[in-house]
Amino acid sequence: MVLASLVGSLSVFLMAIASGPILFTLAYLLNPVARTLFSIGMTALITESASSDRLATSFGTFRTLAGSVTVIAPALGGFLIQTQRTGEVLFASSLLLFVVFLFRAFFIKETFKRTATAPVKDQRRSRFRPFKAELRLALNDRPLLTLAFVYGVYNVLLFSQSFIIPIYSKAYLGLSSVEIGLMFSLFVVFDALFAIPFGMMADRLGRTRTIMISWSGEMIAMMVFAYSTSPLMALISFSIWAALGSMDAPALQALLGSITKTDRRGLSLGFFHAFALLFYIPSPLITGALYSISSKMPFFANLVIDLIAFALFLYFLRVRRAAETNPLVQAHDVR
Repeated sequence: MVLASLVGSLSVFLMAIASGPILFTLAYLLNPVARTLFSIGMTALITESASSDRLATSFGTFRTLAGSVTVIAPALGGFLIQTQRTGEVLFASSLLLFVVFLFRAFFIKETFKRTATAPVKDQRRSRFRPFKAELRLALNDRPLLTLAFVYGVYNVLLFSQSFIIPIYSKAYLGLSSVEIGLMFSLFVVFDALFAIPFGMMADRLGRTRTIMISWSGEMIAMMVFAYSTSPLMALISFSIWAALGSMDAPALQALLGSITKTDRRGLSLGFFHAFALLFYIPSPLITGALYSISSKMPFFANLVIDLIAFALFLYFLRVRRAAETNPLVQAHDVR
């Protein structure tokens, strides 16, 4: 998490000083590195700090506290784009991320502890275990592998939303840059506002049921947004889409925490993100090609992919139940 803050600060600073597309692109590519580092560390830290019966609520609380600070950011971004002052906010963001880096370096406490019974020599050997052997362990973890595949399919067009929604909103829904910024600010508001209730819902109703409800509602809201007939309808439908889309976040993080073992949690989470991200690689290219055919085509394609992922998620439930009833799996404390 500390390293993620430093990489993020460097990324934004390089974007601010970039005078050409090559440096700017290289700087931008550091962003997913920072996000992945942070996500792995944060998920592991909260999992190891919270009780298992309140794990999703803990993740929801974190999202609420973190999201409430960033509510104004998209709206401010839309205003700065119109006033052509993006350079100033990039420098300010880089400085802010560096301050976050210092705070995390001095105040975050490590939660991971190696088993006291293991000899020091064995601990050192396990720390430098060949990557091939580590990867084999992750590939043999069927629940983790299946869930990574499911989310990879479900989010195959996820990255496209960050650029296709503003383009579509401006060209076909008539929204200005400020209104689009406000729309994404509402996304952050709903994400922060409902994170704790959604986390509590996942702890009480079940993580997998919460994910299925989230996906079902998200698909409906997405199509309502695509067929919005006014800016107000677009704002409202996008807000609902955002709320339903964020419902599964605490549930997923809690689910990942519960199916990963403490001594391999970093590896398992890293494998999950790496495997799922492989599906994202063609996302912008596919979306751009579909958008050139029809403005609504990306939404229909996303709907079909989401339905396929939903069916695969039902298969994941079977795999997980099989793992839970397997005595060999139970002996390794995989829940």
